[in-house]
Amino acid sequence: MHKKFILAFIFIMLTSMNAHAATLSVSVDKTTIPLGEAFTLVINADENLNESPDLSVLRKDFKVYSTSVSRQNYIINGQSEASVTWKIGLVALNEGSQEIPAISVGKDKTPAVKINVVGASTATSDNSDSASAPAMQNEQVATSAKYGIRAFIENNEKPHYVQQQITYNVVISDDGSLAGGEPVFDANAVGDWIIKSLDRPQTVMKTANGKKVRETTFKYALFAQKSGDLMIPQVWFNGYTLQPESSDDIDAFSQDIFNFTIKMPSLFNIEKPVSLRAPAKEINILPVPENYPDKWWLPAEKVVLSAKWPDGMPQFKAGEAFRREITLQVIGVTENQLPDINLPQTTDFRQYPEKPTRRSGVIKNKFAAEEKIINVYIPEKSGRLTLPEITVNWYNTQTGTFEKAVVPAEKINVADNPQMTVLTDEANNTAVAVSDNATFEPEKNTPEKIIPSVVSEESSLTPGSNGFFYLILFTVFAIGIFIGWILFHRRDKGGKPQCEMRQFPDFLIKKAYQDDFRALRDGLVAWAIGFYPEHRINNLKDVALAANNPQFSAQIDIILAKLYNPQDESLWNPKIFSDILKDLIKNKNRTAKENPPLPPLYG
Repeated sequence: MHKKFILAFIFIMLTSMNAHAATLSVSVDKTTIPLGEAFTLVINADENLNESPDLSVLRKDFKVYSTSVSRQNYIINGQSEASVTWKIGLVALNEGSQEIPAISVGKDKTPAVKINVVGASTATSDNSDSASAPAMQNEQVATSAKYGIRAFIENNEKPHYVQQQITYNVVISDDGSLAGGEPVFDANAVGDWIIKSLDRPQTVMKTANGKKVRETTFKYALFAQKSGDLMIPQVWFNGYTLQPESSDDIDAFSQDIFNFTIKMPSLFNIEKPVSLRAPAKEINILPVPENYPDKWWLPAEKVVLSAKWPDGMPQFKAGEAFRREITLQVIGVTENQLPDINLPQTTDFRQYPEKPTRRSGVIKNKFAAEEKIINVYIPEKSGRLTLPEITVNWYNTQTGTFEKAVVPAEKINVADNPQMTVLTDEANNTAVAVSDNATFEPEKNTPEKIIPSVVSEESSLTPGSNGFFYLILFTVFAIGIFIGWILFHRRDKGGKPQCEMRQFPDFLIKKAYQDDFRALRDGLVAWAIGFYPEHRINNLKDVALAANNPQFSAQIDIILAKLYNPQDESLWNPKIFSDILKDLIKNKNRTAKENPPLPPLYG
């Protein structure tokens, strides 16, 4: 008896559960949809489900613009009923007949729904009813998309090289009702590109098929960071239109203010989203030509190299400094692509280049960059001397030829200077000409006035005497050394500073094994400034000159080549670089210990 009762109870429960199993229905607010315009997909369940629709199946062909949910509970004939409705805003990504696939809600699935997405040139119809596929075939009213987007490359018939500017146009067409911000490139696909906006967008009005069309063109400069077959990322435009508010179209008081829906009432109009997509485009990017005559790759439309006297034409005298400003102007690159201007050395002059200044801007939809450097010259002798020629190699993207920008060598007449003093540089066994009345001090370690090293035995150490002055000076100097010693030891005990010289090798070796040549370039320059304080370090060429090591110079050449030819992997070996760097540091430290710069204080 008990077994029969239990079986009957289970049967009743199962029947009750099946009777109340959720039924899903699905509909769209229109079956023929202009491309770019949002439409609403509605899913309804006759039970208050806790699960949410799985929208992942839509991502391939649709953009999910918004979602909202509403729940209702009511009593009919004494029985409690419930329902839940999801409204999903969608934008179709492609034209043509499509099917919205079945969507899972928990263990249940919705039926599939067929729609037709039309472009601007397609003559189809608009139907706001939730009709089935046969009903779509009977539509008679012609319609087309009001909005469009296209993207194209200017001068696509010419070859494109790595780091060359590629001008990319994104054109949005509409009937004048579209509003929104600037188009956006797909953030997940821009890793191989540097993308910069060019000027303000340009708008023109046209007439097509008797209708006015507004076209807005956005221009971008694209710089490929590697060669090969690349994809220019797809571009999205997310905007909206303002439609007059109508009581037949929407009831403002029926909207759920806590959920974003497709149509949202504004003060006088209703904002309706519009989303447009220009698909990705494939482009072939060529590497740096093998016969390019320089290590620094500079693809440009125009390069101008010039020199002038910023202080007016100087009166050249032996031992007196004068300044010369060298300017490099390039069309088709950003300021980060500018090379370091190579200033040739000569025995007729000592040279002290200042830190260069760089800037960039836009000229006629082309990026333009400028670099200026002030070079200070000090003639070593009088007579007719030659300022050496300055050159910059570059690749002309218009003609496809290698070219050279040149500041020609210039002859100047350097007059004798009766006030010039010749000092002997014992370290290099050379003579250095210095004017006695020269006011320019190019370096901090310029020779200072000679202080007498011999004090007369008759001099008494009394206030006001030279001996007393030197005693005070020596005491202050000793106290300074003592305080510095204390601070130095406290720093060692308290923790490592952020930029100690001994941390640089580990950083450089790490970046070498990561093939991060840009960080390696910047790190080597920063390391060399501290490691070779007697040299002026501005770039990798200065680092190689300071090291004076053929093997290390060869590694510098490889780094420069790899910066602009990433495909050449056969030349780079991070272990060889790290071994050479370690030997370089070890040898310099050993030499410094064996040959101290000053003799011991007490013999």
